[in-house]
Amino acid sequence: IKDEKTCPAFEVNRLIEITDVTQKVLKATKNLKGEDFSKARKSTFAELEKSCSQGKDNQRCDVVTLYNGGLYHLYKYQRYQDVRLVFAPESSAAAFGGDPDNFNFPRYSLDFSFLRVYENGKPLNNPNYFRWSNQPLKEKDMIAYSGPT
Repeated sequence: IKDEKTCPAFEVNRLIEITDVTQKVLKATKNLKGEDFSKARKSTFAELEKSCSQGKDNQRCDVVTLYNGGLYHLYKYQRYQDVRLVFAPESSAAAFGGDPDNFNFPRYSLDFSFLRVYENGKPLNNPNYFRWSNQPLKEKDMIAYSGPT
């Protein structure tokens, strides 16, 4: 853990709550058109987001427009800005193989990295994460897969 490099440009946002704010937005923009509609909607979004985050630096809130304005939801996130690199492959391992445009000699790559989120200077203690399994897969086991099929 002491060798993990900080990633100052990274931030992790964990969605913790979704609130339907459609009626508030529709009420604020009722009978408005054009620029007046846009200004009222933008102002309502800003007000809802500010109220939601309560000025806390570790929370972020965004109003999300769904169905082309049919619904508006307020997404509340827990922000983590202390993100550290746990593992990244060396360049020679990440780009092993032949000419990437030649299907006879395809390029193989080790294309992933592991990051760890820290809170108050310690690794985040969150029970909700995907755990590694040392057991072989059984029929009907759920798996998570990332990458081309």
